[in-house]
Amino acid sequence: MFGNKLSAEEKERFRAMILAQPRRFIAQEVIDFCDIPILDEGGQVERKADLRAFVLTGEEPVVWKSGLTRFSRNPDSFIVNSSQGGGFKDTWVLSL
Repeated sequence: MFGNKLSAEEKERFRAMILAQPRRFIAQEVIDFCDIPILDEGGQVERKADLRAFVLTGEEPVVWKSGLTRFSRNPDSFIVNSSQGGGFKDTWVLSL
């Protein structure tokens, strides 16, 4: 859910739900994803994407030279998780 897309009435209803059961909710700021080219139905199109880095923690944190790029299937959407229709692909860093 994106708060900026809600009507005043919907925001008030949602606010009441949060106040009644705050432990059920997690908020996350909206970031401006970059657009990347993907192949869709035989053609190249631009879609919103984010990168999930793989980081190992220990005495010294280690960032792997790979990650997971998640992208939206809908050109106007910021929803990139696969459970809601987004796609994903492995991402590798070839040089620094």
